[in-house]
Amino acid sequence: MPEAAAPPDSPGRILVIRLSALGDVIRTLPLLPPLRARFPDASLAWLCEPLAYPVLARQPLLSRVLQFPRGELSRAAAGGRFLEAARRTRRLLAELREARFELVLDAQGTYKSGALTLLSGAPRRIGFARGAAREYLPGAATERVDPGAGLSRVQRALELLRPLGADPGLAAASLPVSEGEAARAAELWTAAGSPPRILLAPGASHRQDYKRWPARRFGLLAAALRRRGMTVRIAWGPGEEDLAREGADAAAEPELVLPATTLLELAELCRGADLFVGNDSGPMHLAWLTGTRVVALYGPTDPVLNAPWGEGHVQVAVPWPAETPRPRDPDLMRRLEVDEVECAVLGALAAPRRPPAH
Repeated sequence: MPEAAAPPDSPGRILVIRLSALGDVIRTLPLLPPLRARFPDASLAWLCEPLAYPVLARQPLLSRVLQFPRGELSRAAAGGRFLEAARRTRRLLAELREARFELVLDAQGTYKSGALTLLSGAPRRIGFARGAAREYLPGAATERVDPGAGLSRVQRALELLRPLGADPGLAAASLPVSEGEAARAAELWTAAGSPPRILLAPGASHRQDYKRWPARRFGLLAAALRRRGMTVRIAWGPGEEDLAREGADAAAEPELVLPATTLLELAELCRGADLFVGNDSGPMHLAWLTGTRVVALYGPTDPVLNAPWGEGHVQVAVPWPAETPRPRDPDLMRRLEVDEVECAVLGALAAPRRPPAH
């Protein structure tokens, strides 16, 4: 086997691997400006799963966005079409190799992302150390970073810049306006009513439904805010319409439920809102990415690790000893009372408006 080329001091082609989930992809975006400043002439690419693609495709600092076809591979394997899955995997690996990346940052830290990091063929590969990565694949990275405990997910991602001498103080993230989607969002908000406009999102990942505050309590919150003269709408994602309708029924106002939206339409609805209220979820992180203030609700997940990035946000969290892991118990979310969240909403709206984190 020929000897590997020496890692370049100034890589011309850089790949970030953060496949999923949506919120985690968003929380990795702040490392792009420091990377660009450190390597101004480099081509920056990102490998993701399809759900996050619309957000990444709108990032001006990225030259290219590659997709890991998780859905295609899962459907082919489930249907016994193993040759099809193998062919699709080979195409992706060929695409990675043909790109001739010189530096890869594995911001995911799983067996899958580690394997893709290694198979990229890049001579310099930076990942998380054993114990810091969720799943550790020996040999996948040529350099390892241990962020330590107690950092937010954004700060953890920024630690990958340390071996490169990039300045984490330049970290920033935003989402450019999507004009067509913004026009539709403006129509929906105009039809809904006047400011202040509050967007509620009762959903969360189907695999992590323990993070959901009961939909009925979202409805009771909506009713309380409506009595204060606020405009409220309830957003939902795939498979979450029943949650939205349960909330609207609790508020006795079925018209609160928004129509189905694409991811970028949801982003523009967030941007048009004065405040977003939701669980620890992808839409919550999408909201701060658009510059909207957030009231984020936490029970089984750590509010320090999963905080919305930037200033002006409010976290409502079930008290829990810092040294004790939070159990994945949905009953924790039921400890958050409606009046507690309502007070957080009022406090967030009364706070001075701060610029978004970009």
